[in-house]
Amino acid sequence: IDDRKDIMGIPIPYDKPGVVLRDPSCSIDLNGNEWEINDSIFNCDTLPPCNVKCTGPRKTRIKSASDQCGCTLEWYLHSKWM
Repeated sequence: IDDRKDIMGIPIPYDKPGVVLRDPSCSIDLNGNEWEINDSIFNCDTLPPCNVKCTGPRKTRIKSASDQCGCTLEWYLHSKWM
């Protein structure tokens, strides 16, 4: 989260679309071999145990992000109708 804030003073939890789309991960050739999944045999017994300690969801962050998504969707729909 950066220092940008929306009109309600809530920090914006994501980058602007232009910044996101310039990320190298958005320019992967979908027809390339990066997406190939080869057949393999996995031995799950050799995996180390996973000790995840989750404190639960961050409800304030979820609310902020869902509010932003709702506003973005509303803006998008209004822009399509006008």
